[in-house]
Amino acid sequence: MMRLHTPLRAGDDMSDKKFTTPTDFHPDLLPERLSAVAETLANAKNELFAAADPSEGDGGWGVGCHGADRGRIRLRDRLAPSVDYLTFRAEGSLAYWISIGEVPIRISRLDTEPPTLCERQRTAVQQLTFEGFPSSTPFDLRLQLDQTTTKVLKDRRVVRAILCVMEGDNEIASWQVWPRTESGVMPLPTPLRPAPVALPAATFTINDDKEHEGTGD
Repeated sequence: MMRLHTPLRAGDDMSDKKFTTPTDFHPDLLPERLSAVAETLANAKNELFAAADPSEGDGGWGVGCHGADRGRIRLRDRLAPSVDYLTFRAEGSLAYWISIGEVPIRISRLDTEPPTLCERQRTAVQQLTFEGFPSSTPFDLRLQLDQTTTKVLKDRRVVRAILCVMEGDNEIASWQVWPRTESGVMPLPTPLRPAPVALPAATFTINDDKEHEGTGD
């Protein structure tokens, strides 16, 4: 089970806990480590987007799946063997998760769909269990890739990666881990869409004046 600077348990009151950086949450989550993992995944997808050719049958779904698989292979065969902090954990032929130091992390695409769909996806993710994933860990860490959805496939890109810490349905903290700013400080992610705006209640008036052309029923 991963150890935090301040021991935390599922059910603890998190309202007064402040995690300014990922290393506040766990010392193994160093900026350069997170950035290297995220950049490997982002570059793998972006190369395929840039080379996509719809006239040859390339589509968003296929390129996205191929990009995710290419990123998986590069983590497993290139990055993990070259560093001492990254562990690749395969679960079947395609599913996998990683550990940075002691911290287990899932890889996913950032949800940008309407809230109701996001909730269904979130529930599905929580129901997905990996055989080797530490079930005793009360927190679910996700490295999520945020990509554009432009109409032209060749123009789509992964533009940032977010590390999100979840405890059940509660988001404890999140940071943009790639690309890093010039100062090396990891900024808090900006909202993907504006907050809902409360609209005034609509009022309707039924016009029963049949003496005027174009009015009434």
